[in-house]
Amino acid sequence: MIYVFDVEVFAYDWIVIFKNVASGEYTIIHNDNEAVKQFMSNDPLLGGFNNKHYDNHILKAILCGADNALVKEINDFIIGGRNGWEHSWLSQQRGIWFNSFDLSDDVQQGLSLKAIEAHLGLPIEESEVDFNIDRPLTPEELQQTIDYCKYDVDVTEKLLTLRKDYLQGKLALARMKGIPEEKALYYTNAKMVALFLGATKQDRDDERQYKIPENLKLEFIPQEVKDFFGKMSDMKIPDDVLFKSKLNIYIGNCPTQYGFGGVHGSLKGYFEQATSERSIQNRDVSSMYPTLMIQYGYASRNIPSFDIYKDVYERRMKAKRDGDKAVDKTLKLVLNTKFGCMGSKYNDLYDPLMCRSVCITGQLFLTSL
Repeated sequence: MIYVFDVEVFAYDWIVIFKNVASGEYTIIHNDNEAVKQFMSNDPLLGGFNNKHYDNHILKAILCGADNALVKEINDFIIGGRNGWEHSWLSQQRGIWFNSFDLSDDVQQGLSLKAIEAHLGLPIEESEVDFNIDRPLTPEELQQTIDYCKYDVDVTEKLLTLRKDYLQGKLALARMKGIPEEKALYYTNAKMVALFLGATKQDRDDERQYKIPENLKLEFIPQEVKDFFGKMSDMKIPDDVLFKSKLNIYIGNCPTQYGFGGVHGSLKGYFEQATSERSIQNRDVSSMYPTLMIQYGYASRNIPSFDIYKDVYERRMKAKRDGDKAVDKTLKLVLNTKFGCMGSKYNDLYDPLMCRSVCITGQLFLTSL
């Protein structure tokens, strides 16, 4: 059974509200550890917003028997910028596990639930009860806090509905790979893709050993562009200086900026009146990064075999041709997410040389074109 939930903590009070997504029924628990344990004994699947960072740790503390003062201490520890698992008492608690997923995964970093309320055109509810109040809540303050918490739970439920396709994508990947669905929901897309491809993280120190493909027509590449990327071999330039550097140059009459993260070029404020004599076209390179990975072997070297990624690519292309939208969409998630994973040092697919190779080679081929 899926529930969305939220937690509020004060010096002498805490409130946990669970909402049954199927029935709409609320379970409201105030300062009662045993009631929380009884509820959780039914093994619910919990969904929240930013709950991996905050609510899950508070819930774990309650399940482990923390009193109100300790719950507040852990709350302040997390609000102060620390990770819940770093708290000395909480880190020693063992044997507590519950299935959950976080709807803030894979959204814009730093986006709050209040910002989402604004984007959805919903009223932005703020609690009038001071969270730093140093006494037990009055009955009126408790009710206000419950109403505020219920509203956040309701918004979380709306977000769950809006992100249904996102969650279905992870579940489809899980079914293809035999990963338990409740675990798949807990993982980010990046973690799921690494698991799907069977990646094992490896330490590498060759990020700057980029080699230009032999079939790239260098005669069409301006010398300034070749020199810019050629700086990778100059080890006197520190990484943090090199990879932040930019090259501004005109390609034809178009001002263009090259960087180690991509190329951008456009005419500022360009406008042209359409005529029968001139054709204006917009061209897009289909699956550019996945194609580069396949053609030049730029897939992460952390997967057991290059053929694993190639097989995903070919299965996805076949599904697209056959009109199998479900498989097409599911495998597209793997192809599109993998590039970012190669540049993330916390992901098992992390392979900075392959990440740089995709990005630079793509820029050079577009320039040649």
